[in-house]
Amino acid sequence: MRLPRVSTDPRGGWIVAATLCLMFALLLTWLALSRFGMDYNDSGRYYDPEVGVVYHEQAMEVFGCFAIAGWLGFLLAVLACVRLGSSSRPDHASHQSFENMDTG
Repeated sequence: MRLPRVSTDPRGGWIVAATLCLMFALLLTWLALSRFGMDYNDSGRYYDPEVGVVYHEQAMEVFGCFAIAGWLGFLLAVLACVRLGSSSRPDHASHQSFENMDTG
């Protein structure tokens, strides 16, 4: 039985991190924006009679802060992928000269 081949691409972990940060940021941004339009009372609470749930205004601020952290994590992971990708790519001039070498 043959084992699966493991990728040696150094960007693999950063791609996973960027994907997770993006999902985290999108979810928390959606939560913060959905809570933004609610009509809170003076004590910072909103009661939804259809579901019987009380929403607190402070949660919107917490979701917003975590969403910003998720977007920053996504940005840093993408920048790390780009930087690793550009440093691991061969130089065009050296690649061209390698193809033209005489093998004889």
